[in-house]
Amino acid sequence: MGEIRKLLSEKLIMRLQATSHSEAISKMADCLIQEGYAIPAYKEALLKRELEFPTGLQVPAGGIAIPHADSKFVLHEAVALAILAEPVPFQCMDDHEKTVEVDIIMMLAIKHPEKQLATLQEVISMIQDASLLEKLRNAKNALEIMNLLNRKE
Repeated sequence: MGEIRKLLSEKLIMRLQATSHSEAISKMADCLIQEGYAIPAYKEALLKRELEFPTGLQVPAGGIAIPHADSKFVLHEAVALAILAEPVPFQCMDDHEKTVEVDIIMMLAIKHPEKQLATLQEVISMIQDASLLEKLRNAKNALEIMNLLNRKE
């Protein structure tokens, strides 16, 4: 969890109300842009990429999405994490004909493409931990989420 721990900050952890995957992605992208991690074109790049290469994943503990965009839109590396009040459908990464109800989104803003695979591998490892995902869903605030992730090795 080393790379993710370095890239997460409390101001990038949020609880979101959204009625669609594009609204959730837009709100998270706005946060990354506002906090200086990405340029304004990042949001449009995320939304476009999500249409072409969906990021919804069904894991035993529920639906997760891992949206990301090209590194040219990133100013500083970060991972944003959103827990949705109600799940929204995302197209499945492995079958674009299917959707998955997603309630946890981990948005990657990776500046150095060579780091993307390692970061994705950490995310995949993390989302396979059903106990951790349940704790994230039930966390009361961003600080509690940070503490959960900092304890995870």
